[in-house]
Amino acid sequence: MKVFVLTGHGKVDLAAVWSICLDLGIAPAAPAKRDTEHPDLFHDTIWRTLGIQSPDDPGQMQLGPLWRRFAEDLLLNNISQEAWGWADARSSRLLHFLAGIDPSVHFLLAYCSPEHVLFEMIRHRDMDSDAVAVALTRWKDKNSQLLDFYRQFQDRCCLLDAQAAVSDPIRFREVVARRFGVGGGGNLVCAPAKMTSRRLLPFLFAAAASHPDVREFHEELQRAADLPGVAAPTEDDFLTVLHEYRDLYQSAERAHELESKLQIARESVSRERDAGIQLRERGLELERAIAEGQKSEERLIIENKSLTARLKEQQGQIDVLLKDQGRHEEEIRQFIHREQEFEKDKKSLILKLEQKQREYLANSLDLQKKISSAKPAAPSREKELLKEKESLLLQLRKRQERLDRVLQREKELEAALGHLRRRQDEMTRENDELARQLHQMQEQREGGAGKGGKRVSASDASLPAARPAEDSEGRPGPDVRDNRHGGGLLSSSLERWKARRRIRRQAEIIRQSGLFDEQWYTHQYPEATASKMDPIQHYLKFGVEKELNPSAFFDTGYYLRAYPDVAASSMNPFLHYIKHGRDEERAPNEFSPGGWMGSE
Repeated sequence: MKVFVLTGHGKVDLAAVWSICLDLGIAPAAPAKRDTEHPDLFHDTIWRTLGIQSPDDPGQMQLGPLWRRFAEDLLLNNISQEAWGWADARSSRLLHFLAGIDPSVHFLLAYCSPEHVLFEMIRHRDMDSDAVAVALTRWKDKNSQLLDFYRQFQDRCCLLDAQAAVSDPIRFREVVARRFGVGGGGNLVCAPAKMTSRRLLPFLFAAAASHPDVREFHEELQRAADLPGVAAPTEDDFLTVLHEYRDLYQSAERAHELESKLQIARESVSRERDAGIQLRERGLELERAIAEGQKSEERLIIENKSLTARLKEQQGQIDVLLKDQGRHEEEIRQFIHREQEFEKDKKSLILKLEQKQREYLANSLDLQKKISSAKPAAPSREKELLKEKESLLLQLRKRQERLDRVLQREKELEAALGHLRRRQDEMTRENDELARQLHQMQEQREGGAGKGGKRVSASDASLPAARPAEDSEGRPGPDVRDNRHGGGLLSSSLERWKARRRIRRQAEIIRQSGLFDEQWYTHQYPEATASKMDPIQHYLKFGVEKELNPSAFFDTGYYLRAYPDVAASSMNPFLHYIKHGRDEERAPNEFSPGGWMGSE
């Protein structure tokens, strides 16, 4: 078994040289079962454990018996291979350690020229004078260690120029076969050098001027190497390269000038293209604006038709309300007439009762006088008086019973009067509500006509305005004062039927709008679920008074506070938003813009 370790300075292209070694029949290391049984993992473990930073640091590492056993495990893992090895610049600091492991370990010591080091510095843009001095010094120190190790173990080493091996692999194979007896394999292809030494002549002469020992050491490496590189350049080569650089510089200046003109032309084309794009975008914006204008015009036409239909509907509702108001006023007058007749009957009964009481007292006094005067009379006269007394007592009892019936009738009449007064208050409130609705519908009609661009006709303007239920000082208005003692407007069943019909009509409008979230409402307000009512009707009957919200996106309290005209109209705020608020772009809550919940 033969083991080959390819190592050298950190700037050497070991990967290119190792690829040629693989073509020569040198196999790579076998897969490892543990970290120390593969060269890469073995070096990583050493570097991580000992905290080593760079493979180009000077000196050789002194490792103990534990690391020696790890190295032996590495060799035993590849004992079945006839010729194998690895390439790693870190092995340059383990030369003496590896040489003492086993005599079958051979070393391919690769070096590069100072020109190559300077070229790598150019690639990394690190060409100040201090960096050049440090790099050349480290290069010399590292290759001095390789040369000393080569001279000590010359029978187990091969000193070679990496660029020469890559550019002439056939010659490299001959050297390896002559030294170590290996070198079979396939066809070898010569690879051109990355950069010829002629292009680095100016930098090499500059380095030699300040570091003459570098040139001398490189020549010593070339003399000792088994595979040396190309000969060192002369001063004539340097002058030739200077002329070539001058020509290249002039060509570069012309190319730069042409590049500037080309860039100006590209910028001009780019500006014209951007201008064309802007014009095209402007045209598209104008087309979109025209389309939006057409859609807006169509939408206004549709809204105008809808507004006209709503005005007709509201006019019909106003007519119905006016008829209902006329009937209510007539019933109030009848109620007042019946109450006045009741008051007359009550006064007449009271006068009759007082008259009977006076007669009863007078008869009682006469009876007492007759009894007193009849005591000395005959027994026959006493019997007559007793009979007369019984007769008077019977009449007294009858009159007392009649008086009781009158008093009972008076109580019944007072109870009926209290009921009638309560009913009068209810009908007064209903009348006020009808008056407010009539006033609100007139305002809505006038506001809708103003928005749709229509003028209110003379017949519409002649409709009577609803009279307020209270005056400016909070006292009942004239209608309420006149109707306070009136009769029922309609029977209670008729009123309840009308209220139910009104709630059903409002609930249907809300349900058709799709803005009422029944699931959210019942979850948010458990009393709605407990009432077993339809959530929308529960909201209309009780929710508005408590300022409950019909959905998460409509704030009843905020809507009433934000729009005092809605609060003053006493209209359901959510119903007002559905019918008018969206078209007027009123905000349903304090965090949302107006009209956000969709068009009607």
